[in-house]
Amino acid sequence: MPVTPSERRELNTLSPRLIRAGGLAEIARIRRRGRQHLATEGCLLDGARLYARGQIWHPDHRPLALRGWHRVLMNREPFDPIVVGRGKRTRTVRWVD
Repeated sequence: MPVTPSERRELNTLSPRLIRAGGLAEIARIRRRGRQHLATEGCLLDGARLYARGQIWHPDHRPLALRGWHRVLMNREPFDPIVVGRGKRTRTVRWVD
């Protein structure tokens, strides 16, 4: 989704260390099975809001070019809770795209 003017102002003031290339699920700190969507630039704000800009690609479809920042929303794939180390619970995607 395109960002709002207030989100754009917030994103334009980010320090470079918050913006990185890689898998969107990895940037959002979500464990998932299967192949991630990759982005040339992405960042996570407030530990919950994921944004991306530039090229987004995945083996199952053509690359998507995003001009400017866009908010990344999770689709409706179901999640399985899993237990990792010392009883901490995390989420992982059950369906593989």
